[in-house]
Amino acid sequence: MPFLAVKYATTGSDIKAYRKGSWLIGPNDKLIGNPLTPAYGPTSSTDYWSPIIPASGGYTLYINKPSGSGPSIYGFSSGSALLTFCNTYLGANKNTVAEVIDWLDTQNEYAFDPPLTAIVFVGAFTTRVSTTVNYIAKVSQTNVFQTSFFNNNGAGFNGQITYALVFADGKILCLGIFTSFNNVSRTRIARLNPDGTLDTTFVVGTGLNSTPVGAVIDEPNQRIYVAGAFTQYNGVSTSRVVRLLYDGTLDTTFTATFDNTCQGIDLDASFLYVSGSFLNVNSTSCLRIAKINKSTSSLASTNGVGLNGDSIFVRVDPNDSTFIYVGAITSFTSFNGVTIKQNLVKINTTTWHADTTFNNNISAFNARTGRMDFDASGKLILAGNFTNYASTGRSYLVKLNTNGTLDTTFSPTNPNNTMRSAIFLPSFKKVAITGAFTGYAGTTANRCAVIDATTGAVDSSFNSSYFGGSQDGNIALEVQLRTY
Repeated sequence: MPFLAVKYATTGSDIKAYRKGSWLIGPNDKLIGNPLTPAYGPTSSTDYWSPIIPASGGYTLYINKPSGSGPSIYGFSSGSALLTFCNTYLGANKNTVAEVIDWLDTQNEYAFDPPLTAIVFVGAFTTRVSTTVNYIAKVSQTNVFQTSFFNNNGAGFNGQITYALVFADGKILCLGIFTSFNNVSRTRIARLNPDGTLDTTFVVGTGLNSTPVGAVIDEPNQRIYVAGAFTQYNGVSTSRVVRLLYDGTLDTTFTATFDNTCQGIDLDASFLYVSGSFLNVNSTSCLRIAKINKSTSSLASTNGVGLNGDSIFVRVDPNDSTFIYVGAITSFTSFNGVTIKQNLVKINTTTWHADTTFNNNISAFNARTGRMDFDASGKLILAGNFTNYASTGRSYLVKLNTNGTLDTTFSPTNPNNTMRSAIFLPSFKKVAITGAFTGYAGTTANRCAVIDATTGAVDSSFNSSYFGGSQDGNIALEVQLRTY
């Protein structure tokens, strides 16, 4: 989520340095990562940063005054109020909330925050307590059910959601096995407005002819990548990965072809990284993990190199895009013929070699890993079916240091059953988890919970007693804006 940060000198005085963009706040509130735009106001390479968290339930706008006098902060209860203000006082001259949000993002003098991130749960579940929710539910950070979102769903989806992402403006991209939303045809792909209504500006036609599995949003270039087993999008032949414009139109300039199912997908400024079951990309040998040039669709990874088992998840290191992490549900044990730890590998994207310094001489996972994420300091958080890592009992949830060793300060009272997802909540330094479990730390936790990102202790303010249904749950959180 984009937010404003103010830098304080070590003496405690505010030195009035404001930037806009998406950052991670590391240990001791040190700022890591790069701003989305150049600095506005004084800058310093030392001292400390403190995030200004936006108010809950509304839109927050920061306007920088002349250097040294700080920002003016305005709060709006609705997007329409924000639109009116920007048109009246800032000369935005925009017609819609989405347009004015896009406009604000190009202005160095203004920083904008949407309402605090809600947690969107998606999956195979159909109920929340006694309420039929049909595969998607939106809750607050304390698990207060957003009934207005639910009411706007109407009949909702008629089939499972396999993956979802939330755009910076709050819209929700949903992928799955469904063929309609609220009785309107939407085959395996749809986008909802933040209020739960169908986004009719996202036009998918006949949609996808087979199940999509993963997606990633390229915010700077206004593109969406979707991966899966499909071979058609809106009646046009494709090959298991498509690139869409923000209105759902197929971008036919992306022509990469895969000979089998694609599962995971992520990107950096220039390249797309795809994991799956495929053995060939663009008719060239490429074993289950590929690096694709976004501008040319050409294969950028080494011919014939890859993994000896299916790869399911791939993530670019948010602090150093020289590296990607790849995980698996089935077992892989080697990359490019070099023995690696089962089900998790760190790959140098420049040399296309496994990083053998990562988790070297460590007893690795004894079962599958699931969806992975990174905390504020760049440590890797993994969920899964495993019960052991680095010869240490860790059931279903671990945090790893950047060299692959176990972060022993993160010692969660593990859930009583397997986990599907663990997603870092950057504004609150918490982690949201989902899975088959019904208890965590001795308390009721029906397939979801929120825990402290540093210690793993359960967050008692999040009421996790509500969700029932399948273990095949997932979490959709707001897209973290890329800082290319």
